[in-house]
Amino acid sequence: MRALWLNSEAALVDTISRRHFGVRGVLESIKTHFNKNLEAYSVLSLWSASLGALELSDPLSPTDPVHFMARDADNGVTEALSEQFKLMQIWGGPAVPLNAELHGEIDALIRSQLNALKEGVEKGEVSAIETAHLCWILLHDIGHNHLNRRGLSALESLISVIEKDEEYAPLMEKLHLADPREKMLAHCRNDLADQIESFGKCRNHADFLKTVTGEDVVERVNRYMIKISAAFTDEGLAAWHMPGRILGFYSAWRNLALHERSFDFDDLTGWRDALHHMPTLAEDAVLYCLEQLGIKQDQWGEYCARSLFRLKNWAAMMFWHELHPTRNKQVMHPTNAMQYLAVRLFYELLLVRKTCKAVWQIDASADSINHYFTGHPSEYFVRRELYAGNLSDSLAQEARALVSNKSYSGGDEDDHWKILADMIWAWRESDGSDLRSGHNVYKSAWPVFHLAQLLGISGAELRDSGLDGAEKLLGALNSLPPTSHG
Repeated sequence: MRALWLNSEAALVDTISRRHFGVRGVLESIKTHFNKNLEAYSVLSLWSASLGALELSDPLSPTDPVHFMARDADNGVTEALSEQFKLMQIWGGPAVPLNAELHGEIDALIRSQLNALKEGVEKGEVSAIETAHLCWILLHDIGHNHLNRRGLSALESLISVIEKDEEYAPLMEKLHLADPREKMLAHCRNDLADQIESFGKCRNHADFLKTVTGEDVVERVNRYMIKISAAFTDEGLAAWHMPGRILGFYSAWRNLALHERSFDFDDLTGWRDALHHMPTLAEDAVLYCLEQLGIKQDQWGEYCARSLFRLKNWAAMMFWHELHPTRNKQVMHPTNAMQYLAVRLFYELLLVRKTCKAVWQIDASADSINHYFTGHPSEYFVRRELYAGNLSDSLAQEARALVSNKSYSGGDEDDHWKILADMIWAWRESDGSDLRSGHNVYKSAWPVFHLAQLLGISGAELRDSGLDGAEKLLGALNSLPPTSHG
């Protein structure tokens, strides 16, 4: 057995050596090769140490780090991900990676149950037969370094059947911590909480909807506000100006919008009824819109300021008129920032309502948006990544097809969203992605590699320092202002 092992190992080393260096896989040949290429040895050694210290693999390596087979150096990661995606679709999600400890614990659980079940199966006990079936599924679905989704489900069922939930709770906790789907869902929950919490502080409904639908509400509102603001402030240069300006900006617009078709809201239904329900005073109208959008009272000021800043020149003009009450123009055609804001928030409210109703069958309040996506985290993740432009062409195409299919939105979380979210997460977390959480090749290994060269740190020294040493180098680099290191 030992001889077979050594022969297989020697053959694998020879194959990899020829693939990487073009020489036989014996010490003398490798030594001769690098003696002639000392600089190449130094660079490769340091690059390998930079990756190894951060527990990363080389995405451009011609050898697959899992099974040591040859792969296309340019497309190896893509091919590996394609294979992963196929397995996810077959098994209903990503496999849970297992280290030796987790694999041993699961194996011990299966064997203990099989031994205990022998007598029960012989007696024909139903629970024993069910447990034996679950053990068989586990044995089939557990690999040397992973457990697929069916196997994970079988393990959960087995622990429930044998009524040892408390005893095996630590095992399940470790599996959940290693589960890629659980990591993706945790990321979604944290990101959604940050998004909702920031409503009124650094973003509003329009900003959020753009990140999950791609619809630019702000641009549409801006075009409308420019149109009516120009009509109101005209001083005789335009061919037409807003009638009834003596009533003030808000009241003149409100009366005109109800009767003049040139000020209709494009492709919106029921807006005239909504306008009838709007308070007659601009101040009350602003409060009404903020309440309908579900903005907390302590965030009203910041939310309004952000809305005004969308067209800061027009908002500033309205405010300037407000600061000069005795000016003839202001006396004849009164306006102020509050009136301007009332019109802007009303149109924004209409568009946000329309989008939320059409896509998810919910109202426009922050609480409703939060409640919906809390129950649909996979859809939230897919939409966020698609409209952030973070996806590869193939994943973006699948995401667009899913988003455009209305039957997959609004109801319970659909498996289509889950599987695509799993695939996107796997792509994000691959060695070749610069979006990977934690350390990645581009933002971690590459800077460490360059800094080690400048500091004269060898590959052996970096390898000995391990993860702690590499993180200290990154910490020192990141503590410098960007202008000092680019």
